[in-house]
Amino acid sequence: MEITGSNPVGGTTPPRNPPHAWDATRIRTSGRRVQKWHPWHPEVMPIAVVAFLTYALLLLAGLGLTLGKIVEQATAAPVTLQGVVWMALIAACIFTITLVWQRKEAGRGFAVGLSTMLIPAGPLIALTLGNWLPGLPPVALALLLIRGLRGAPARAWLNEQ
Repeated sequence: MEITGSNPVGGTTPPRNPPHAWDATRIRTSGRRVQKWHPWHPEVMPIAVVAFLTYALLLLAGLGLTLGKIVEQATAAPVTLQGVVWMALIAACIFTITLVWQRKEAGRGFAVGLSTMLIPAGPLIALTLGNWLPGLPPVALALLLIRGLRGAPARAWLNEQ
């Protein structure tokens, strides 16, 4: 039985695409029309922000991979200093990535703070291995990240309140 134009209960069926239906091409942001297949933020992400997000995601992956050792320690003692530090680092890393991804202005300060963690890693690596050369890349990366995040392109891109 085919019903066309009428409802079995009574009345007519509503049209398939009413004019008031939600349409992605009708969204208005800041007074200009956003079209399909066009990004919300057409600006290109600065290389310093790309480098920071890469560093932060690798840091988060490294913290996650070493979490097994922390969980093993938790069986002996429920709270350990290393466990608290690891959880704080994971939380700070996730929070900073979220702020930078959302282009928040506060994310720049958190990103600079997370980048400074590499500075003590250089001397620690150098003292552990007994050679100063392996300690240079982390310090150089930290200084480049901090310099890039404090620059005008990163400041202009991280501008949301």
